[in-house]
Amino acid sequence: MTNQEFSECLKSNMHQIFPFAKKLTKSEQDANDLVHDASIRAFEHKEKLNEADKFKSWFNTIMYNTFLNQYKKKTRRRKILNSTEASLPRFFNRSTDHNRGFEKLKYNDVFE
Repeated sequence: MTNQEFSECLKSNMHQIFPFAKKLTKSEQDANDLVHDASIRAFEHKEKLNEADKFKSWFNTIMYNTFLNQYKKKTRRRKILNSTEASLPRFFNRSTDHNRGFEKLKYNDVFE
């Protein structure tokens, strides 16, 4: 698949691709980001698609897998943050005062 063919297929299927992305993310901004990320991945592997009539399902699969990878990554980050949160001093705890005054904290206040 050439660059031109890829671009044409993406444009002609965008009316079906974007609603699927929005359904996955439940946010228009996140849907735009997801379509962008999936477009980059799909473009990098466009030579693997032999038939242009299968573009939509091929692209949606890439987009869905991209969404799952991002979701798993966010979930892992939350678990790490939650597990380390209990061991941090009170002023680092995200649940207390939302780090109010944190920017005024000096190195010596924390590590001495």
